[in-house]
Amino acid sequence: MSKLCLLLRIRLDELFGISATKYEKNQKKKISKYIHGVIMFLLFVISVGIAYGVALKLAESGFANLLPVTSYVVGSIISLVVTILKINEMLSGNEDAEFLMSMPFSTISQVAVLFLILYLKNTFYAMIAVVPMGIVYGMYTSVSGGFWALWILGLLLTSLPASGIAALIGMVIAIFLSTSKNSNLIQSLISMGIFTGIIILILHTIARVGEVLLKETNQNNESLCQEIIAEITGNYKLAAFYQNGIVEQNGAWVFLFVLISVIWYLFFVFFLSMSYQELILALKSPVNYQSYQFKNLEQQNLKKALYKKEVKQWLHSKSYMVKSMTGVILSLLFSAFVLIKGANPLCRMFGVMEYLPKITMCVPLVLCVFVGMSCTSYCSVSMEGKRHWITQTMPMEEKITYSGKMRLNLTVTIPMVILSAAMLSVSFPVEVWQSVLFFVIPAIYAVFSAWWGLRVNQKYADYASESENQIMHQGLSFLLGYLPGILLPVLGILWIWIN
Repeated sequence: MSKLCLLLRIRLDELFGISATKYEKNQKKKISKYIHGVIMFLLFVISVGIAYGVALKLAESGFANLLPVTSYVVGSIISLVVTILKINEMLSGNEDAEFLMSMPFSTISQVAVLFLILYLKNTFYAMIAVVPMGIVYGMYTSVSGGFWALWILGLLLTSLPASGIAALIGMVIAIFLSTSKNSNLIQSLISMGIFTGIIILILHTIARVGEVLLKETNQNNESLCQEIIAEITGNYKLAAFYQNGIVEQNGAWVFLFVLISVIWYLFFVFFLSMSYQELILALKSPVNYQSYQFKNLEQQNLKKALYKKEVKQWLHSKSYMVKSMTGVILSLLFSAFVLIKGANPLCRMFGVMEYLPKITMCVPLVLCVFVGMSCTSYCSVSMEGKRHWITQTMPMEEKITYSGKMRLNLTVTIPMVILSAAMLSVSFPVEVWQSVLFFVIPAIYAVFSAWWGLRVNQKYADYASESENQIMHQGLSFLLGYLPGILLPVLGILWIWIN
């Protein structure tokens, strides 16, 4: 037990950067780490506040009974998406994975800590939706003390099934691909495919709920809630267990809910502990037999060669590609959804027809949000890692060295902008000049965000991070390059909506 606690302490220290911040000698870097923590906390508080506001609005409109099951579904989706985005890098282990295997720590202790950290992360993210919606539900309905006990149990179990299923699928894929030189690329494509399927299912559910609201305009809100709950639980079976067990306090359903929630996680911890060492060795030191052929070297254009290098690094990354493609997937699916359903019918479904002019004005900024989510340049210099000295010693100008990173960013964002803007300009009843803005504003923002991200990362590159996720989510490049790229258009949307 002491070894398990020691491992957990090491991982938590690594996760929050406690020792790295405490013993950092560079005062600027030390202050930036504290600022990073404060900003992330503020973002968490803002996210909880937004969820609370949405829940309050639903409750005031008579849909308080929807809140518990909705919060469970949202929490499960968050856990599933977070696990999908990080599973490849998580399974391949930290930089010290081989070292720990040589220490007197049991395999099951290492695996248990691995999944305790995953559980804590996902539960923390799930709380953003579950806690405020649960509080508002309690404010607007008569609930007993027994409900709150079960609600806390449901909160603690929300992330388990989704995380366990995603991790199990990821491990099976990793084992099959451990000898493939394209294992990271294939895993990334599978992760993006699963993520796409999840978003399609969410959009389908939203459309069905909208149809219920449009169809049953003469029903009271209580009947509408039951219709919508039936639609949600019909599309997601675990939500039915949660609704019947936690919300309606049925003992048999509670038992089944707990059993199904825990069994996936425990099964995967046991399964991985049986093959953890073999999996780590297979992923860290894959055996790949090839026939080599000697060919004449051909000189290539320098900028073209550097661009190919960036694309190859991006394609064969563990989570870099998946993370940057989430904005692309969301943008294209959102635009296709609006194109298929139509902007006017969607507004009628959800009773926001009067806000259609403002929604139309917000469209270019929504695309800018997706552009910001897809930025690659803000961390591309740091991705060089321990190889950065090669770039720094190359006999060429810096602008040539970094041109490939800029082109990679634009390769990801510009096609997304063109396709999404084309679909949305057809979907919304806009004039020609407005449809032109759908293209121009996000395209200009794509160029600006790529340039700004690269500029920030050149100045604040961090070559000491041990994983791609650390590079993408920590440091000044994340705070100054990535977050503003998302927050600026969001603030623009809020300004349009308020005025």
